[in-house]
Amino acid sequence: MFFVFVICIQMPTIPSVSIATQFYCAADNVCIVNDWKCDEVHDCSDGSDENNCIVNQPCDGDMFTCANGQCISKEWSLTAMLIV
Repeated sequence: MFFVFVICIQMPTIPSVSIATQFYCAADNVCIVNDWKCDEVHDCSDGSDENNCIVNQPCDGDMFTCANGQCISKEWSLTAMLIV
C-alpha cells in the first residue's frame, strides 16, 4: 500500500493561496479554490469537485432558502418580493 500526498500551492489563473483554501483536481492535475467545490459547477473535468456534496443543506437563521436551495440574505429576499 502507498499513499500519494498532493500539495496545492498555485493555480495559473489565481494568485498563490494557502493550501487549506484549495481543492486538488486529480484528473486535471490542478488546484481550484475551495469556494468552487460543491457550487454545482464542474470545475474539474471529472466533476470530482462536485462529489460528496451535501445537497439542500439548511440555511442559517439570517438567510432565506431559495427554491433552488441556494441561501441568500433575508434582506435580499424581501427586496426581491417588493420589486416583483
